[in-house]
Amino acid sequence: MRQHILLKQKPVDHLLQLLNPNELQSVLDRVIFKIANQTEYQYLLDVLKKSIEKKEPKIVLKTTRKHYILHTKDIIHLEADGAYTSFYTTAQKIVVSKNLKHYQNILGTSFIRCHQSHLINSKHVLGINKKGALRLTNDELIPVSVRNKTKIIKLINGFNTLEKAS
Repeated sequence: MRQHILLKQKPVDHLLQLLNPNELQSVLDRVIFKIANQTEYQYLLDVLKKSIEKKEPKIVLKTTRKHYILHTKDIIHLEADGAYTSFYTTAQKIVVSKNLKHYQNILGTSFIRCHQSHLINSKHVLGINKKGALRLTNDELIPVSVRNKTKIIKLINGFNTLEKAS
């Protein structure tokens, strides 16, 4: 007899009997959150696809609060800090929770690992001083490891005409 009564009711009525309003609201909030995230990820994918088509390399950086889409040409240098990497761009500094090697593999050949803790964009190098530090377009001096100094100078000469900065 009980089964007969349940069959006559609509399935939604049965579900409403099992869920209390607070649980239903919690489930709806999670579904809405997942849909919003999917929409955001789809937008990021579309932006990256367009940048590939236009040959404008971009990278998506995810922090705990926000997603950033950067042109690689705007990245001046990256600095390692343990499991974190700081991106220094023409406009801002962004800290992400992935190591420097991860981004070295992604960014390509115009980025040079000049030191254990530094990855530089060769297009932002102004020169090298007598102490062997690279001067960048944001006036920062980035150390070059002694072991890599000769190799770095050759690479930079290949990308730019290198002036001796004082």
